[in-house]
Amino acid sequence: KAQPMKTSIALIAGLVMASGAFAETAHAQPGPPPGSGGYAPPPGAAPMVPLRRGLAFGGSAGLGGMNNQDDTIRCDGCGGAPVAVGASGYVGFYLGPRLAVLGDLSATSRPLDGFYSDYLVQTQLTGNVRYWATPRLWVQGGLGFSNLSESYEDEFGTVSDTVGAGGALVLAAGFDFLVGPGFAWDVNGRVNIGTYDGLGDTITTGMVNIGINWFQ
Repeated sequence: KAQPMKTSIALIAGLVMASGAFAETAHAQPGPPPGSGGYAPPPGAAPMVPLRRGLAFGGSAGLGGMNNQDDTIRCDGCGGAPVAVGASGYVGFYLGPRLAVLGDLSATSRPLDGFYSDYLVQTQLTGNVRYWATPRLWVQGGLGFSNLSESYEDEFGTVSDTVGAGGALVLAAGFDFLVGPGFAWDVNGRVNIGTYDGLGDTITTGMVNIGINWFQ
């Protein structure tokens, strides 16, 4: 039953890596020589390559899927698997132009009913390493802590009950598609896995995000 979720995660990662590789190839193509009728960069011009150093911070948000290892999370009245919404933020520093150490806080939620009054929320605090395989294409991995809670509405307002706590694993890949002085926009695919021994279950989220990154 968990096969559809695994297939979706693999597809997300594949799409991000493929789009990044395609854009890198296109970016690396030389312009036509002067006088050929096409555009040629001015003499001495260099391609825009981010100069990453110092403090690193940023965040991302996107949509995807969220389920447990047996694919049994209910959603009453949803008419199918609902879309999960997620966001993350990080702060850290660069060890070099292509390597950063990051502290990352993320949260992903999906509805448990068709009235959108009951949500399952996975929150994770992790330490990560991000590495740029090329000047724009990066991969990331991290470990940390995960919390699973249910947020719902009752007569007193919004209530959040902790369901479980455990370990966290983050796997991500992205491409910096728009780079400026001190910042970069990216598109990324991200998988967050929470293992909850007390529940005997694992919650996996797969997201496609747009992110913004700042550096000195």
